[in-house]
Order: sequence, then C-alpha cells, then structure tokens
Amino acid sequence: MFRRFLAVLILALLLAGCGGKDSGSATAPPAEAAADYTIKVTDQKGDPVAGAVVNICTDTTCQPQTTDENGCIFYSGEMTDYHLEVIKVPEGYEAGENSDLYTGEETELILQVVRK
Repeated sequence: MFRRFLAVLILALLLAGCGGKDSGSATAPPAEAAADYTIKVTDQKGDPVAGAVVNICTDTTCQPQTTDENGCIFYSGEMTDYHLEVIKVPEGYEAGENSDLYTGEETELILQVVRK
C-alpha cells in the first residue's frame, strides 16, 4: 500500500513539471470519446529531456510529436490504447528499455531514455 502511494506521488511530482495546458473555462470531453494525455520523457535520473520525438500510434496511424523544454508532450485524442515510442533522442541520449509503452487507460505517462 505504501509503495503504491509512493509510486503515485513520484509520478505526480514528475508530471507536475509539465505545467499543463491552460484549460480556460472549457469542460473536459466525455471519457469515452476523447482524452487529454500528458507524456513526459525523462532520463534515468528523472530529469526532463527536451527535443525527444515520440511516435503516438494507434493500430492504423502514427503521429510523431516533439517534447517541449520541460520534456512534455500534450496530446488530445480518442480514448484508446496508444503505443508510445521514443523514435529520436537529442545528442547525448539513447533510447532504452523504458522508451516505449502502451497507454492502456492511463493519460499521464513517463517514457525514459538513457543519458550516455
């Protein structure tokens, strides 16, 4: 129980660095139709990696997105099981074993690359 709480707390702190989008007064779309995803790319120490390119894929299409200065990508799309994969990293980094995953029902995700 404590480990799960600690893992959720660490995830929340890492994603807090992304800031988030200004939602203004708009209301969120129904969960079954669309979702807002926050994807963060970090190195093995948890530091954000700017300029990494992540492919956001469904069964039929892929859309590459580049991380901002906080290592974040904000993506709005259908609520589905996306495959996320780091396909390009800045100089000095390499993709590691934690550089791809499936979203499942999660909308806040962290991919990890390795600083050489």
